[in-house]
Amino acid sequence: MLRRGFSSLLPAALATLVLAGGGLAGTLEPWLRATAETDSLGLAPGRREIAAGLTASQGAWLLRLRDTYVSSDSGGMVPRGILAENDLEATLRFTAGPFYVRPGVRFRMEPGGTGIYSTLPGAVLGYRRSAASPSLRMGVQLPWSFDIDLYGRYASREYELDDTQEPIYWKEQLALASVSWRSPIGLGIGLAGFHRGSRSEDLDEYESDYNRLDIGVFTGPRTLPAIAQIMASAVYSLNDGLDHSDGELANRLVGHVRMVKAILPAASVSMDLKAFMDHSGDDFQLVGASGLARLGAQFLRGASVPSSASLSVHFTNNRFLTRRFEASTRVNIWRGICGTFAMDLRDGPTVSPIEPDDRQRVILKPGIEYILDTRLRLWVTFESERGDLSGIEEWSRVSGGLELSPGPLSI
Repeated sequence: MLRRGFSSLLPAALATLVLAGGGLAGTLEPWLRATAETDSLGLAPGRREIAAGLTASQGAWLLRLRDTYVSSDSGGMVPRGILAENDLEATLRFTAGPFYVRPGVRFRMEPGGTGIYSTLPGAVLGYRRSAASPSLRMGVQLPWSFDIDLYGRYASREYELDDTQEPIYWKEQLALASVSWRSPIGLGIGLAGFHRGSRSEDLDEYESDYNRLDIGVFTGPRTLPAIAQIMASAVYSLNDGLDHSDGELANRLVGHVRMVKAILPAASVSMDLKAFMDHSGDDFQLVGASGLARLGAQFLRGASVPSSASLSVHFTNNRFLTRRFEASTRVNIWRGICGTFAMDLRDGPTVSPIEPDDRQRVILKPGIEYILDTRLRLWVTFESERGDLSGIEEWSRVSGGLELSPGPLSI
């Protein structure tokens, strides 16, 4: 099963090695990641994922490959939405002075024959079979601090209806063009145009067009007194399209502020705030806001792997209010063997009309991991959740994995 996931990556990797061996000196940076977790109720085999990647560079060329294979067990206590999927992505970047061009392609396919179960528009049930998405990005840095960026993507997706097993197709086009200017003191302005078109001969719900024009001002990162940096932006979007209820989309103003401040040599605090306002006619209406505050610190910094701890508080408020508190720590016990612990407290809405409006959850994740420089990481985690959906409910999951990155290899 795993061989099917990597079969699409091997030809591109071998081609890179052949080119390198033909006299094009450069570097290769391979990596590998594999994870597995159990079913959340019965501790039966659940989701498995294995991914591999390669970055090859030579002069002005940079090639990135990534292949991910995901498999979820459908015979456990909980039916799985994703049964098997292979996701391959490749990008090639070429730089010449102030100009760059980056073509790319992404293939997502279901190699196991079962398909990925999906709910399509109009409550139509079907299986996702494959998707192909070529793209192209290019840009140039002009004199007087002007930047121009162009991006285009085409996507073609194939589904199979659940009741008739007939194939249906959905195609999408996306285009983006932007120009920005940054002043010597760090202030800047930008203008961007966005278009997305969706077409399907089988589903009328996929026939749509959406256009947007963004006008924005930004600054940062700006260094302030007391070892602080701040970044801020305000973007006004002119929208042309329909929302999920076929109503006209309002124009939107988005404000964003992010600050990072060092409070000790090995500790820092950061804050991130966003506000969303819709503009219709002469009225501005606040429709959403989000905020994040995080405190991070390191200790025992002389060890092979420094120990660390972090606290964070996060909220979102649009149609629903969600609140979240997270705490985590990693303590180096002996020569890269670390004990880990994470706690996650969540308060948010439920989607079922017969359940309470709000749901509180407590998630605890003790674990152990081994870290060898930046080349190897092994970990095992036990996750336990307690919530109050239909009374008090509890479940647990065991997960583990490895990450392998040998570093740059000269060729």
